[in-house]
Amino acid sequence: MVGKGWLTGLIEAGEGVSLSFQLRRQPREKTVSAISQATMVNRSRMRDVGDTRQDFEELGDAIYAGTYLKEGMNREGEEFYYIGSTPQPRKLEERRGTGGRRAKGSAAPL
Repeated sequence: MVGKGWLTGLIEAGEGVSLSFQLRRQPREKTVSAISQATMVNRSRMRDVGDTRQDFEELGDAIYAGTYLKEGMNREGEEFYYIGSTPQPRKLEERRGTGGRRAKGSAAPL
């Protein structure tokens, strides 16, 4: 079970935040193959990396991430999902809190 850790920023944003999440499960064989290929390319690039520490660390992190994902999917039977989110717009009246009704001659601030 996943805790609310990665959603904390959204949960604590307050009222008026409405999001829709979409999860798409990816085929295991295709995903493991793509991760393996990217990891091999990054390992070969590691030999040709410049002298800058930042380039070396970025490639090292990418290799570690690829290995972590591949091991999780192969050894532990984990699945791979893409997650996307879109904000759900609310009606202007709901944002104003007027419910669409205004007293005659009064103007509601935006």
